[in-house]
Amino acid sequence: MTSVRSPYPDVHIPDNVSFFEYVTGNFKNFGNKPAMTDGITGASYTFHQLDDAIKRVASALVKRGLKKGEVVAIISPNCIEWPVLFFAVISVGGIITTCNHGYKETELSSQLSNAGAVYLVAAKSSVRTVSKMRYKVRERFIIGDADGYTSYSELIRDDGSRFPSFVKINSKTDICVLPYSSGTTGVSKGVMISHYNLVANLEQTRPVRIRNRKNNCSLAVLPFYHIYGMVVIMSSCLRYGNHCVTLPGFEPKSFLRTIEKYKDSLLSTVVASMENIHICSARKSYVRNISVRDVSPSKVARLSLVPPLALFLLKSPLVDKYDLSSLEDAGSGAAPLGDEVMQQFLRKMKVKRFVQGYGMTEASPTITLVSPDENHNLGSVGRPVPNTQCKFIDPDSGKVLPPNVPGEILVKGPQVMLGYLNRPKATAETIDKDGWLHTGDVGYYDENGICYIVDRIKELIKYKGYQVAPAELESLLKSHPDISDAAIIGIPDERAGEIPRAYIILKDSGNGKITTEKIQEYVTSKVAPHKRLRGGIAIVTEIPKSASGKILRRLIRDQYKKSIAKSKL
Repeated sequence: MTSVRSPYPDVHIPDNVSFFEYVTGNFKNFGNKPAMTDGITGASYTFHQLDDAIKRVASALVKRGLKKGEVVAIISPNCIEWPVLFFAVISVGGIITTCNHGYKETELSSQLSNAGAVYLVAAKSSVRTVSKMRYKVRERFIIGDADGYTSYSELIRDDGSRFPSFVKINSKTDICVLPYSSGTTGVSKGVMISHYNLVANLEQTRPVRIRNRKNNCSLAVLPFYHIYGMVVIMSSCLRYGNHCVTLPGFEPKSFLRTIEKYKDSLLSTVVASMENIHICSARKSYVRNISVRDVSPSKVARLSLVPPLALFLLKSPLVDKYDLSSLEDAGSGAAPLGDEVMQQFLRKMKVKRFVQGYGMTEASPTITLVSPDENHNLGSVGRPVPNTQCKFIDPDSGKVLPPNVPGEILVKGPQVMLGYLNRPKATAETIDKDGWLHTGDVGYYDENGICYIVDRIKELIKYKGYQVAPAELESLLKSHPDISDAAIIGIPDERAGEIPRAYIILKDSGNGKITTEKIQEYVTSKVAPHKRLRGGIAIVTEIPKSASGKILRRLIRDQYKKSIAKSKL
């Protein structure tokens, strides 16, 4: 077998629709069903209201000069306004670049500058950081109110008259979203994902996704700025008329409380009535007329998780204080989970199924899934989705490997990105001349074509599903006046998956001026929380490198493992 193919027949992928048209095309059929609900406040949009809000905001943006091909950055945690802004921008041919709202000003400036962002939308919680950015945009919008920003409430008051009836989009070549990923090595790069890539991936996952259950809802705690939250949760829910309940981030009690709140078969939902918008000219604000009314049965029956969330549900004593009996299925991605942990999860949570899938930003994101029709092997990530091929090669020789022999995973399919923005060399290193995406992940397949993820040959660290590029932290550390050289590795952590650990050579032995505590403070002040050196700092006199100067992280990891083993004696 030279490649592993999907057991499902190829699906038809429309190439004449934009991602906006594909996802929102059925909104009129879903009408007054709840579409997006804030899990904390209960504020909600029905599909009818969401459709109306998107068109109002899109019209407002056109009036402010947004043109096809221009980039808009969203810097916000999950909220019900997020999909309004997202689909409003892409409906007029704009491009969304999604940003981690925990980034510092230098990180945001770097991404927005590289992406060529013309506008940005920020949550109120990000205003202080955004205001410090050196990078300037044409106009700044805010979900809330702040001096120097145009409020979302002003956009939503637009009459919708400039919403375009037609935008010419080449779905296969026009960029829809520009998330940033470190790929297999190096610093963050803009991943050019077309409308066709995203349409393809939702069509590919339709035959193998958990069967849609009418009036069930998904809890969106995984961030929308990540491809997993953006496509697998938000866009999938809206495309198929399912209810999406958002949380701004993971906080144990609110996470559990929200699942419990939506366990009942009939819910009273707070609905933002778009038909009753009151415009208060003196305050220049948009005020929703909130009413409580019964809607169709809805409950959180399925959770999309990453390993840290799965471990929380498995091990936290808080879990036993809440009624989570509505849960029927759970899926995990972003990093592999062992079969023992999955068995424990099934026993404790009493869900019918707990499965894993495999994907990456560069594949829009889904590559493999477990079919709902088969008894799967715990620990596996299932089979390739339709229209997709996977093969496993020896990373040194390029030889295609037989079953049960680990090798680098290569992927080919319509979901594979267009490439990295302004990085032709990095693109060529990732997508070969035959169209195979080199994932940098190590895995294997068995005689039945079921795939397993083993490890990564790439040097990225995955902290709770977030990517941390060692090269970025090394560059930061080496910029410190008292540090001569630095190397970063990821070390295992039960809850986070991996955490960054630094090995540092000090200049002139530091002269007693610099301490590991001061280095920690320095890094913490410069980077987002997931990039902090939670694995500690070791002061060393030598960092192993190859003749070409490449850091030999494998040797550093081996030294770390030996030191841990020795400490346990």
